[in-house]
Amino acid sequence: MGNAESMPVVSQLKSAVQAAQGDLAGAEETQQRFIRQCPVVSQVTSAVQASMGDLRAAEDTQRQFAANLPDLGDVQAVPVVSQVKSAVQAAQGDLAGAEETQQRFIRQCPVVSQVTSAVQASMGDLRAAEDTQRQFVKHLPQTVTALEGTFMAAFMAADIRKCVARGTLLLSYPKGGVQKGIRALEILAASGAQHPACFLAETLVKSADGNWVQVKDLKRGDHVLSVAGIFVEVRSTTTHPPEFRKLVELRTVDASLKVTASHRVLVWKTDRFEAVPAEALRCGDAVRCTCSGSLETAMLTDKQSTQEFAEVYEISFSPDDEIDAFNMLVPDSRIVSKGHKKRTRRGMLDKPSIPHTDSSAEEH
Repeated sequence: MGNAESMPVVSQLKSAVQAAQGDLAGAEETQQRFIRQCPVVSQVTSAVQASMGDLRAAEDTQRQFAANLPDLGDVQAVPVVSQVKSAVQAAQGDLAGAEETQQRFIRQCPVVSQVTSAVQASMGDLRAAEDTQRQFVKHLPQTVTALEGTFMAAFMAADIRKCVARGTLLLSYPKGGVQKGIRALEILAASGAQHPACFLAETLVKSADGNWVQVKDLKRGDHVLSVAGIFVEVRSTTTHPPEFRKLVELRTVDASLKVTASHRVLVWKTDRFEAVPAEALRCGDAVRCTCSGSLETAMLTDKQSTQEFAEVYEISFSPDDEIDAFNMLVPDSRIVSKGHKKRTRRGMLDKPSIPHTDSSAEEH
């Protein structure tokens, strides 16, 4: 949830240490934060406060919990989102809408749906228990997809706190949710490993005069050829001196690419390409390639990690287009990779922006 004090063991341990050290005020505040931020405790506390007529305290408990909840838009499987929406509908006289929102919450929230189903089964209402399970499974794909989308939006905006919250929340959903949550956290962990989108020094790009030049010889203001056949300007270059770095060699049937661990490669995900750090790629991923000048996708067949003493060059282009870049020999088939570009605040890339590589090795 973004705050360790929302976790029972952590909060109680911290509170005990504070009390033992004589910090009674601090211990009490830790307990209060736990009450307000832990999902189950906060919702029960708020309900008790409301039932006793203390609506202001109930509202404050909800507000404190909401402040530590990821902003997930209209995902009604999340407690505060659904409860607030239901309350607004009821206040506006839309009692049918409020009831439907509550029913969707009961059916879609992992913990609530499973508890509801178990209670229904224990009371002998097997048909209702089965229906609750069916509704949860029915809405599972779109809920997981929505969460995955908000993770990618946070990732592209470099909002680490929200990335962790969304990735962790995905883990609470069975089947695909768990897998996507693990993958999301792997991507997040790999993204901060090294300098972003760095070319190895000997990487070749095509200059405005049609000759191949090494990346280390590029200067600000130079122009290089993009896959679209236009020349893009070198906006900035940064040299990272030689040191031992983790490099990753990626292979398809016809091409290979050697890059830094954090270098982003375009991978096809359902309906779009996403820029994924090389270290997070897996065999079987569909990576973008060029073959005899045309753009294609190919399955990643092998991935090897090594430690090598290497100098790398971080380069940005304008416009941020797909750049031909590869190592020494220039084969017909090359893996395409994501160029250096600041992450935007949108969940998608404007379009696949890429420098490629070669059948021997490209480096970025």
